[in-house]
Amino acid sequence: MASHSSKIATVEITASSFGGAFLIVYALGLYAGENFLTPWAWKAFGILGAVAAVGTILAKADRRAIVLSLVITAAAFSGSITIRKHAFLPVAFMVAASVVFLGYLAWFYRESIGGYIGLSGAVAGAVLLWLLTAHFLRATNSIVLVGAGIAYIMGRKKIREGEDPVKTYRALFLNTMLPCLVILAIGSLGHGKWLYPVAALSFMLGVGLAHVEMD
Repeated sequence: MASHSSKIATVEITASSFGGAFLIVYALGLYAGENFLTPWAWKAFGILGAVAAVGTILAKADRRAIVLSLVITAAAFSGSITIRKHAFLPVAFMVAASVVFLGYLAWFYRESIGGYIGLSGAVAGAVLLWLLTAHFLRATNSIVLVGAGIAYIMGRKKIREGEDPVKTYRALFLNTMLPCLVILAIGSLGHGKWLYPVAALSFMLGVGLAHVEMD
């Protein structure tokens, strides 16, 4: 069974990935010279932020995660209401909150950061497919594959340090092998809209499983 602390870690990781997804979408828009923060995109990030806020409150997660989830929610919904070519304050709040979210992840979960990079990439890929454009899937594919590679290296390191191989390989299957197979399937089948959510779910399960404490 999962301990209370591992459940909190899973909630914090999932919440933080939304910040990473926003930064990826925003950065790709700057790179392309297009505005990807459409009303639909703002509303989607607002809904994700609200779900993350509720999850962090129910799991009694770190207050920083709760506050940042609420900031992202408020900024996203204000962005959807005041959508203009230069909606500076909502974008500024979202960027700031997302940077802090990722900093929080990188510092407190730095030993397993590969899985979280892949999770952010998978969530960003799903957002790009469903709400925005499929032009930048190669970029998010690269993030997923890099995250999976780092997760595999860290998993092998844990095995060498004495971790249970069965438990570690079970987590690695979900946050390394299965997401990579999904990315290969996306490449061969085209931009299947249901495949990226499968990759994101796989990463969430793998990252959560890595924090599960067995009785």
